[in-house]
Amino acid sequence: MKTIRIRNSACAAALALATIPATLFADYAKSFDISFPGYKESETLTNFPVLVRLSAARNDFKYAKCKLANGGDVRFFDADGTTVLPSEVDTWNPDGESLVWVRVPRLCEGTNIVCRYGNANPDPVTASDVWSEGYVGVWHLKGSASTLPSSTDGGLSFTRRSAFSDYVALGQDGVVGDAAEFDIVTEGDDAHKGYLTCTDSQMTLTGMKTMTIEMWINQREWIGGRRILYCKTGNDRAFDFLLNGTKSDGTQSIAFYAGTTNTTEEVAQVDVGTYYYFTADDVGRWRHIALVYDSVDALRSRAFADGKNVGNTTVQQDYVVLPTVSDIKLGNLGGGQAFPGSIDEIRISNVARSQAWVKATHATVNDEDFAICSVPNDWENYSRRFSIGFTNYTGETLTDFPVLVKLEEGSPTGFSYADCVKPDGEDLRFADEDGNLLASEVDTWDTNGVSTVWVKVQSLNSATTITAYYGCALAPAVDRKTVWSNGYLGVWHLKEPDLPLEDSGANELHFTRSSRTASNPTENDKYNTYGDAESVVGKSLRITPTTDKKGGVYAEDPKALIGGGSAMTVEIWAKTDGEETRQQTLFSKRQYGNPKKNIATNRYYLVQRPRHAQDGVQFRFRFRCHHERDADCRK
Repeated sequence: MKTIRIRNSACAAALALATIPATLFADYAKSFDISFPGYKESETLTNFPVLVRLSAARNDFKYAKCKLANGGDVRFFDADGTTVLPSEVDTWNPDGESLVWVRVPRLCEGTNIVCRYGNANPDPVTASDVWSEGYVGVWHLKGSASTLPSSTDGGLSFTRRSAFSDYVALGQDGVVGDAAEFDIVTEGDDAHKGYLTCTDSQMTLTGMKTMTIEMWINQREWIGGRRILYCKTGNDRAFDFLLNGTKSDGTQSIAFYAGTTNTTEEVAQVDVGTYYYFTADDVGRWRHIALVYDSVDALRSRAFADGKNVGNTTVQQDYVVLPTVSDIKLGNLGGGQAFPGSIDEIRISNVARSQAWVKATHATVNDEDFAICSVPNDWENYSRRFSIGFTNYTGETLTDFPVLVKLEEGSPTGFSYADCVKPDGEDLRFADEDGNLLASEVDTWDTNGVSTVWVKVQSLNSATTITAYYGCALAPAVDRKTVWSNGYLGVWHLKEPDLPLEDSGANELHFTRSSRTASNPTENDKYNTYGDAESVVGKSLRITPTTDKKGGVYAEDPKALIGGGSAMTVEIWAKTDGEETRQQTLFSKRQYGNPKKNIATNRYYLVQRPRHAQDGVQFRFRFRCHHERDADCRK
């Protein structure tokens, strides 16, 4: 052990790594984990539909292992592997990439879910359940049938008007699977009559005071006065998306309107609150546009383009967007001046979505790495492996204990850096006896020397065996922070060649300066050597103080995470290069100028402050800190 570690038994647990009970999924042949690095917002989204992409190239998806046609046995589970998540196959392509919508219960940083397939009798799912979080209409516009149903319950379907069927092409290339293309004109005919219509005979959309409309559009040419999505009741316009004319500066605009009973509100314009302007560069590419209308709480309408808020307008309270049964027209207002291009993925909700929700809706389609898939249990994809035992350990069984694995060329026997197919050990993974993926963190990777990796072993005793796997380009993602989830408040390896010195734990309590004051953060750098080559594990921090008692590093603890516990463990590796003197502080947390208030305030520092320092007294530090007594931590 070579790191600073601070542990608190009462602190909140880090997000758990997904491990799959083998008995629960005994009938599924294959599995992989899915993480969501593309979601970067601070808001946690509930029951959010994400797009998962499956292919041999992306996640080694083996279509031949599926037991049912068209992805009928592909299932998704929460991180614990105990709950089946609703899913809907949008596009199934055994020769390439397949697309599946999955409802994720809680989407935030660190979220993981699990995919399993290869089961002739899979757990049942209902596709419409993906769209249960306020959606009243979701149209993928896939296929070429005359009726295009909503994926939600309620029976809302778009149909192609037979009189204008020659002007609409279905089953075209979309942003997700298929799309509908409008204004398809035969030679010598410019009638622009094509459109789709949906009648809300069940009044599913009636009476909404909050609403969100989203869609993807791809404009084929620069032209104005064309409707994208339109709904009208009598003389009242419920909502209206349309292309406007060209301005003098060469820009064109999309107008967003939300209508109310006997009133029409212009709701989004960059300059006066009505329009979103775009340039010729936007023609010929897919764009995500959205309108969020709220006459209950926020009393405003907001327009979004590609996830960015492009306009806001205040609305009056208690306006009803759709008062009666209405027809929704897509691609036209009813027979003239059709939208010149393609439309895909239309969604109408009876709730006012947050900006984070709209941004994520755009990102899950636009960013192919929004969801990252891996193959944690397909260990046959790894070209090399070796086993690790702990027969020399004679203590009590430890739970979720971080062990250190050391590697070098030829040790363990047969290990070679050349067999690792990704740099810096990124394809090195570890599993327990049941094949479950273990959390790990590469501390040091040195292809010319010794490499060190921390692995969290769920149950450590003399009979424990784990297996290391490497040589796989599709190695699963692991969250290094979960290695230190068992009560650790802070873990510092001190290996970085310069500030900041990072906390490997979830609290991110980084050492960011060498001075007490933030105004001069590098004041004492000349007494510190960062990334010193000599260390008990990897590299270290070296401090060479002088008689002015300077050197060390400082950090902030604004949430007071360290301190206040009923028990605490601090672990440090240190070495002196000269004569030890009194009051040599290795680790302290206190109010400056008041040494009696240690471990109780919002600053801590790692510093050597001798009363009678001698030139050449040098320290190298590795420590970990817990708020818990732990006799075994010294072993």
